[in-house]
Amino acid sequence: GVPHHLLGQIDPSSHHELSPLEFRSAADSKISDIVSRRKLPLIVGGSNSFIYALAANRFDPESDIFRESKPNRVCPELRYDCCFLWVDLSMPVLNQYLDKRVDDMLDSGMFDELEDYFADSDELRESDSVTRTGLSKAIGVPE
Repeated sequence: GVPHHLLGQIDPSSHHELSPLEFRSAADSKISDIVSRRKLPLIVGGSNSFIYALAANRFDPESDIFRESKPNRVCPELRYDCCFLWVDLSMPVLNQYLDKRVDDMLDSGMFDELEDYFADSDELRESDSVTRTGLSKAIGVPE
């Protein structure tokens, strides 16, 4: 199999949200290790802010280019020779896939799992969505 790096590195009970700068540092370390073994690192998934922090030659951890309307702050130079790939689906195809995926997750016990997850944390349910981290911040969970 293909090893996965950085998964499970943050304890979700710590309520620490990994910053783009912390991700950049952690990913740099893993990428250096992988390249030193003459292997090809693949960065799969992740938020735009994390991918930008990792790939941009100049990165300002004090600014969020995805929330600011200052395109001149975007760094077009990349730190790595890389290739970006993404999947572009038509909305009807995507919606059909998502509907089936949600149905499958519910059939396999997702509702009970989430009920147990939230039962242990009254504080989480009452907290502001801005302060949520990890699973509790994921799309669809707070609803």
